[in-house]
Amino acid sequence: MTDKELKDAAVAELRLTTVGWNKVKNYSAAQLATTHWGKAMNLLGQIGGAAPPSPPPPSTTTPWPNYRYADPWDTTFPNRHFAYQADGSLSLTCFADSPLLGTDRQLVSAYLIEGGAQAVEGRRVRYETRMTFPSDFAGTSGEVNFWFEWHTTTGQGAGQYSCAIGGYCDYPLDKNPGRNLRWFFRPIGPGASPPYSEMIGPPIQVGRSYDVRVDVKWSSTMGEFHVWLDGVQLRNWNLPTLWSGDNPSLGVYNYRLAVPFASTLNFTKPVVTIVGG
Repeated sequence: MTDKELKDAAVAELRLTTVGWNKVKNYSAAQLATTHWGKAMNLLGQIGGAAPPSPPPPSTTTPWPNYRYADPWDTTFPNRHFAYQADGSLSLTCFADSPLLGTDRQLVSAYLIEGGAQAVEGRRVRYETRMTFPSDFAGTSGEVNFWFEWHTTTGQGAGQYSCAIGGYCDYPLDKNPGRNLRWFFRPIGPGASPPYSEMIGPPIQVGRSYDVRVDVKWSSTMGEFHVWLDGVQLRNWNLPTLWSGDNPSLGVYNYRLAVPFASTLNFTKPVVTIVGG
């Protein structure tokens, strides 16, 4: 019984008695136990001693099946980078100053297994997710932060870059929280080196969510990228989008410079829809 239930039961016992306390207070313990007064006192004595409810059993389901999780760039805080929210969304956290040995970068990601992007020559695919920036989020200064990426799986030598959406902050390049964080997109195709990139949208407001949609025509000759933000089309590109023999994965990332402050991003599970081809 809960404490409230014990109290209510004690009150109910006392309401049944027609005998005053002065009459029963000198009874023996055995005699008192048979009275309504004794039963009420027994119930009240149990308040505060009830065992806490058992915790719910651990979940046996994977919130995002078919996804792999990677935090190879940080061994300081194992198993703390990924946190599922009540709505099924996923938070990715980079902690302060914890780069991969010999680098200046950090990475936490959840990505579909190879081929999960459904990138096939001539196919049109839509990709959608909702990104939430906590009110204390800050990008890294003078450097790109990548968040939504189609990662190439083939080694193509010079010019091999993965298509990605992220944010970019003003110079200087240092370890302070970045200023003027704005949307950034890197569409890349075979033979493009250095990587082609462009600022595509308004400044990013922290403390709010954005609906991100990208429509892609996958092609090794002439593909397309159409980028939407909160239902507004921002930019179109026409360029090769697929390396010969490539089979890109799709992932959500928190990828940045290693800096002395933490950052967390929240993503809904990406929706991948084949719309043609």
